[in-house]
Amino acid sequence: TGLQVAGGQLLSDFSEDNHEYSIEVSSPDYKSINVTLGLDYSRYSPVTCPKIVVDDKIIHYTPIEGAQVRIPLGDDLGFVEKDIHITVSDPSQDGGSFMQMIGFKNSNDYVLHIARPPRLQALIAAESISVVDNATGQELPPTTRFDPQAAETEKYTYDISAAVKTVTVRVDCGKEVGMSQQYNGEPVPSGASRTIDLTHKYEYRLEVTCNYYDKRWKDQQVE
Repeated sequence: TGLQVAGGQLLSDFSEDNHEYSIEVSSPDYKSINVTLGLDYSRYSPVTCPKIVVDDKIIHYTPIEGAQVRIPLGDDLGFVEKDIHITVSDPSQDGGSFMQMIGFKNSNDYVLHIARPPRLQALIAAESISVVDNATGQELPPTTRFDPQAAETEKYTYDISAAVKTVTVRVDCGKEVGMSQQYNGEPVPSGASRTIDLTHKYEYRLEVTCNYYDKRWKDQQVE
């Protein structure tokens, strides 16, 4: 009997006395992992395969293929944590109510604690940036076109005409759980706008920070 994980790492060796295991997913981009249950078929009836139930769902398999379980992890960008419950039993040894009363047990229960790290680059990148001339309502273009996929671009410059007196700046950070946002070090709601008076100003710098924090993953904020 044993456990093999494709797409993750089992953080402790398998032991017959241990029924709880932690799995660390290898990449934040993985949307699922596969777990193979290595069973000692000599312990079970040669007529029937051990019955495997994962989160109340029966797994169909053959001894040649092995019992493989695909565990979906979803598309969330943030830290993912989930528990999987597995029961392995011998259907040929249903002891009935009397055998259960005297302590007969024909099954083993296991719990897999699975953790996938967050997709940090996608999380802390801005989703959109807009600078609008308040007088005309026209959105002004940056010298470098904003691309939410270009995480390496961290600075955007706007060459604004002297005729423009005030603008409204809005930056949208992600809306995943654990996200927060700052303008020049000041906490603001996600997607908050800021009006900037450019009268008598030749230059104005606004530093926007998208932060991510989830204490289940790491006890410090990432920005």
